[in-house]
Amino acid sequence: MKKKGILNAELAYHLTQLRHMDYVVICDAGYPVPKDSVLVDVSLVEGLPTVPQVLRALVEECAFQEYTVLAPMKDVNPEYYALVTGLFKVQDSYELPMDEFRAKAAECAKFYIRTGDTLPCSNMILMSASGVRERVEKYDVVWPR
Repeated sequence: MKKKGILNAELAYHLTQLRHMDYVVICDAGYPVPKDSVLVDVSLVEGLPTVPQVLRALVEECAFQEYTVLAPMKDVNPEYYALVTGLFKVQDSYELPMDEFRAKAAECAKFYIRTGDTLPCSNMILMSASGVRERVEKYDVVWPR
């Protein structure tokens, strides 16, 4: 039995399949995931788990070199915006309007992770970093305690 890290078997499987420059989307409970997409649904009830809880699990297991958030996140969800921008200091970052965000996600996402979060503009797209040690170390982040 695995005793630490991500215990959700489906999520762990998809994370191990990520290669350099693959995209994963963390989305809220109401995000319109495209019909034929790979979806790992980790939602339990409204509000659980949150996007930050899922993001924490991901950054403790994987390195990401780029992130994209919704442009309105800064104004309508400042707590999450501050968390994401404070966490990813060296990563490339993008802020897109909803229609462009959805188009990018639909075109690029290897899979989606649906949370139970219901806060507005809490969705994000993450691009995986290379597995080369120097790249992993460059993009490693430490979750604030």
